[in-house]
Amino acid sequence: MGEAVTGLEPGARVIGAGIGCGAFAEYTALPAAAVVPVPAGWAEEQALGLVVSWPTALAALKPLGGIAAGQTVLIHAAAGGTGQAAVKMAKHYGATVIATASLGKHETVRALGADHVLDSCSLDLAAEVLRLTGGTGVDLVLESAGGATLGASLAAAKRVTGRVVVYGMAGGEAAVTNWELVYRHQVHVIGLNIGVLVQAAPQIFGEVMGELFALIAAGVLSPGQPTAYELADGPKALAELETRATIGKLALLP
Repeated sequence: MGEAVTGLEPGARVIGAGIGCGAFAEYTALPAAAVVPVPAGWAEEQALGLVVSWPTALAALKPLGGIAAGQTVLIHAAAGGTGQAAVKMAKHYGATVIATASLGKHETVRALGADHVLDSCSLDLAAEVLRLTGGTGVDLVLESAGGATLGASLAAAKRVTGRVVVYGMAGGEAAVTNWELVYRHQVHVIGLNIGVLVQAAPQIFGEVMGELFALIAAGVLSPGQPTAYELADGPKALAELETRATIGKLALLP
């Protein structure tokens, strides 16, 4: 521990994440703000969501997305680790949830409490969202799909007051121009990377983590149940991620 670190003791069982710290290593150094204790009784793989997926979902919903009871949120990739947590939390905060996922994952997403589940491969997601919202669009979009879906997300958000929090690009890069923001998509576009949030705004990250552990204590979030692979099967796990065949998180176990 560094001399200025407080609130932790050597030997504590923790999980953390950082920028440029590497992976698959026996040792690593992390900023204290990025380290949290593993809840008692949780296995290591059950705690995987604590430092990336769940904080990302919560930061996108609350301090950045400003979700409130009675609002409507569109959550892409809702069957993934971040998406599942976002659905549960958004329902807890009183929002109506429109979720997207591939057809084979719809029942999983419905079981989380989503009010509507759309096919993520639909040719006109924005039109479907506008139909469900009476033509007004959603208050908040959690955008992690990337590619052509970014345009659909911008078109699905309410004019002027709608927020689109972008925290992933699984489908590839996409561009939005200043002309489009002035004349086509008059919405708030917010970028989120949880590692940058830890470093640039540790106070906000601390508030997010405090709220996160309160949600765990309240039973809103429960220990994760990732699909586990031996470390040697890493290429197989990565191939499943690439084809989007997974539900929830994957864990590589040493």
